[in-house]
Amino acid sequence: MFSKLLLIVCAIGMIACTLLVIRQQRIETANEIASVHRRLLEQEQLLWSVHSVIAEKCQPAQVRVSLENIDSKWKPLPSAPRKMQTTHNNSVTLHSNLDG
Repeated sequence: MFSKLLLIVCAIGMIACTLLVIRQQRIETANEIASVHRRLLEQEQLLWSVHSVIAEKCQPAQVRVSLENIDSKWKPLPSAPRKMQTTHNNSVTLHSNLDG
């Protein structure tokens, strides 16, 4: 009888310890997620500040002047989305709506 009671107490103690370990792991995981999220927000703020600096330094008129000084010919990107078309040998080609 005493051995059964001792076994039950030991089993309850082991279950309680296991639950404490799982709880601690959840707390550490939540802390790590918060830390990663904080770093992500900092990186996004840095990215937007770099975007604004680039936008300030690259005015459209300045870009046009720079492109005129380059020997190779540049074409603007199409503003319309591209459509995928398959050819007779099932290869996929992209065509712009602006190509004609």
